[in-house]
Amino acid sequence: MKTQRRTADEQYQLIMECRSSGLSDYQWCTEHNINPGTFYNWVKRLRKKLVMISPLPQDAAIISQPLNRML
Repeated sequence: MKTQRRTADEQYQLIMECRSSGLSDYQWCTEHNINPGTFYNWVKRLRKKLVMISPLPQDAAIISQPLNRML
C-alpha cells in the first residue's frame, strides 16, 4: 500500500504535535500510523533547513530535542 506524501508544512505541524503530546516519539508515531523512521527523516530535514535560517525561530528548541525520545 502506498503511503501518503506530506508537504513540509504538514510534516512540521505533525512534528510539533508529537513533541507537545507528552508521548514518546515512537508511541505518538504508532498511534498516528506514521513510521518512526519516516518521522525522524522529517525531523532531520527540518533541522537542516533551520541551520540555514538566522535567527532561529522559537520552535527550533522543540524540533532540536534529542532523538532519544523514541524509547
